[in-house]
Amino acid sequence: MIKKLTEYCFYILILSAAAFAQATDSVRVQALYPFVVDSIRIIGNDQTEEFIITRELTFSKGDTLSREDIFYNRERIYSLGLFAHVFVNPLIENSINILEIKVEERWYIYPIPFVSIKERDWKKISYGIFLRIDNFRGRNEQINAMASFGYDPSFALNYYNPNIIGNEEFFLRVGFIYSDV
Repeated sequence: MIKKLTEYCFYILILSAAAFAQATDSVRVQALYPFVVDSIRIIGNDQTEEFIITRELTFSKGDTLSREDIFYNRERIYSLGLFAHVFVNPLIENSINILEIKVEERWYIYPIPFVSIKERDWKKISYGIFLRIDNFRGRNEQINAMASFGYDPSFALNYYNPNIIGNEEFFLRVGFIYSDV
């Protein structure tokens, strides 16, 4: 009984030493406010370009942030409509203040089939598909395409870019529609 207890304590001591060695190798703790930003780390943006996220930030490296500033910037990133979740965590790793922005991208392709009946006449039926692609090229651009067959065939293609020139507020919307009614 004492031998098993001694072995158990020995294993706990080894596990504790290993955990302490890992903790001292790279210290990562939640930071306190006010928080001075030394570095910005963005995680989870598999398709979205990093500059799309950073241009929404109202601060840069070296700025001091309060809890309210971090919440406000989190909401700005979330309002892009590209992410299911956005987490902003101020961390201290190896004496460096890192603002970690973790995003979870949402689904970007939406195919929607449709059927329409004109004048309540089943002989005048149209059918087709509407396709919406958000975050095209990872730059928050949007493409919509529509193809309709049957009684009223039509085709449409639209492109939307919400910010075509850096920090300027210029957008571009172009569309093409063909319809045979």
